[in-house]
Amino acid sequence: MRKYSIIRSYLHIYFNQTRRAENDASFDADLIELRDNIEAGVTVDDLPKREQNKVAKYLNVKTHGDNVRVSFNEAACKETKKYHGYFALV
Repeated sequence: MRKYSIIRSYLHIYFNQTRRAENDASFDADLIELRDNIEAGVTVDDLPKREQNKVAKYLNVKTHGDNVRVSFNEAACKETKKYHGYFALV
């Protein structure tokens, strides 16, 4: 007969306000850099696949001839930012 030992593991979820501020600043800087690149004339197809996914999710790109207007998708940004600052220890 086999004996099984029971091992307990604990999951601790923490929130750190400083980490949240750092994550928010980094996220905003990435999006602003993408916006600036697109407005400077870089096409979305020329960007790496990871950045193309960010553009599709977080930015609204509108073109009118040679004029490119980029705005932020506020709902998607807000949804992502609500998880900033949390981390877990097992």
